[in-house]
Order: sequence, then C-alpha cells, then structure tokens
Amino acid sequence: MDAIHGILTSFGINGIAFASLGIIFLVTYAIVRFLAVGKLSYIVAERDERTSGREEEADHLKTELVEISDKVKQGIVAARVEANARFTTFQLRANEDQRKIVGEARDQALEQLKVARADVAVQIQKEIGKIQSEIPVLARKIVDQLLGNGGKN
Repeated sequence: MDAIHGILTSFGINGIAFASLGIIFLVTYAIVRFLAVGKLSYIVAERDERTSGREEEADHLKTELVEISDKVKQGIVAARVEANARFTTFQLRANEDQRKIVGEARDQALEQLKVARADVAVQIQKEIGKIQSEIPVLARKIVDQLLGNGGKN
C-alpha cells in the first residue's frame, strides 16, 4: 500500500483526492452500469433470443427448400423419362400403323392394276374379234402386210 501511496504522491495526488476520485468512479460506474449497460445488455440479449429463433426457422426453411427443390427436380426428370418413353411407344405404334396402311394400299393398288389389265386385255380381245369379223380376207391381208406379218395367216 505504501508503494501505491508513493506513486500517487509523486504525481501530486494525496489520499483524499484519490479517495474522492475512487468514489466518483464507483458512482459513475454504478450509474452507467445500471442505467445504460444494463438496459443495453438486456436489449442485446432479447434481440439475440428473437433472432436465434428466426435463424433456426430460416435454417429449417432453407433445408425444406432444398428438399422440395430436389423432389421437384426428381419429379421433372421422372416426367421427362416417362414422356420420352410414351413418345417412343407412340412413335413405334404410328410407324407400325403406317407400314400396315402403306402395305394395304399397295396390295389394293396391285389388285386394281390386275383387274384393270384383265379388263383391258378382254377389251382388246373383243376389239380384235370385231375387227377380224368386219374386215374381209383381202383387207386382212393388206392389214397383215402393213403390220409386218407378211401376209401369212
């Protein structure tokens, strides 16, 4: 204690002045502590309590958002896969139907062509028969010569 008293007296501070400075410090500290710092620490603690709950809620919402986003992305991928599969199925079915229709049309066209050729052949034979019955023998020879048969019958 003598060392402190010696240091204070070297600065020109006596015991009464030091004691009064100590009392002023304690009174000021008490006023600041109870009026400003106490209220401020209460406000900061209350704010931390409110924000910590909100931060936890925000973290929870972020986690839910990530989970929902992942589910939506998986749903989109699954929908695309299913759509591609359905499209491929419809495309294969349409190609098969197209082949059947084209085949049937080809068969019908060939059948109609055969019928038309047969009709034309019958008509040609009828006309040849008419011509042969109407043309006399001499005229037939002229026609044969013109056609290149050389008059041979």
